Amino acid sequence: MDTVDQANAKARLNELADRAVASGPIDITRLRSLTATMQFRPQGAADLVRMMRDSERY
Repeated sequence: MDTVDQANAKARLNELADRAVASGPIDITRLRSLTATMQFRPQGAADLVRMMRDSERY
């Protein structure tokens, strides 16, 4: 598996997508480990955005 930084990934998105489709399943272990450490937010996305907006407004 190759590692590609964000700048190169943006420039080569079509190529990388074609390679991903041709290679079959993608290993998402790193994504799983990242999301496993995230805190659960009981409120919905709209409420979260509203809270952030209102706290910056005043």
